[in-house]
Amino acid sequence: MRDRKNLEIEPENDIHLTISSVEDIDSYGNGVYQALKQNNTSWVLYTMASYYWRAKGNGFEAVECLRRALHCAPHNYKHIPLASLGNVLHRAHHSEEAAIVMHHAIDVSSENPISHFTLGNIYAVLADYNKSLICYENVLKLDKTFSEAKLRYHAVLCHQKVEKALRAQHEYVLIGYTIIGNCILFYSSLQKTLEELQGYQKQQELWLHYQQKLLSEQAPPGVLLEQRLQYREHKIREIIDSNLNGGHSAASSGNVGATMKKIHGTVNGSGGGSGNGASHNS
Repeated sequence: MRDRKNLEIEPENDIHLTISSVEDIDSYGNGVYQALKQNNTSWVLYTMASYYWRAKGNGFEAVECLRRALHCAPHNYKHIPLASLGNVLHRAHHSEEAAIVMHHAIDVSSENPISHFTLGNIYAVLADYNKSLICYENVLKLDKTFSEAKLRYHAVLCHQKVEKALRAQHEYVLIGYTIIGNCILFYSSLQKTLEELQGYQKQQELWLHYQQKLLSEQAPPGVLLEQRLQYREHKIREIIDSNLNGGHSAASSGNVGATMKKIHGTVNGSGGGSGNGASHNS
């Protein structure tokens, strides 16, 4: 892999005790170093050296030792350094690459429960719970007494159920928010419609008010007729007065005839139309 020098892992204290009875890590490391000076092609010694660097928290040196172990190991034993390499990459937060390495280890030896167990742990971290459960099931098929695999299996199964429940709850909450949002939009639209109807009702009431006011201010028909008759009577008197003040004799048949024509026109509302009254002689 690229950037091996930047691999950072937490120190795995006492990991060397899984393969050695030497408790002091420095003494363990010195013993492995001396053995490699005698045999620098031993894949077992390089794998043991990787344990020393894992205990020290040096990911780069651990990977370098395992690369040499893979180079020196016979094919039917390569699954051992491959499993160690997968663990180092996984602890360095390169879990996807670690899963690839572990699949290679299982291809070499599918009967090794440790490889299946390590791959199950990696898939659990990657949140691929179905694959993780399958890996733990494979471990228990190979070794029914592998208690840690049983615990991990039930832990992942429980976590998967909880996550599904939380996801479903989250979806229900989103649906609830969507429904509430739609209700708010509908209420806003309804409120706007009601406001428009109220505005229209106010305009209608205002129009009816002005119409009633206009009707109340108009004179009734009897009053209008009386006003017209008074107006015509006034016009008749004006005509008579103008003829009397003109210096002509009121007894003159011509003046009387002309005056009667004007009066007749005023009464008929035409102001000067010819009528039958003009043919009378005094």
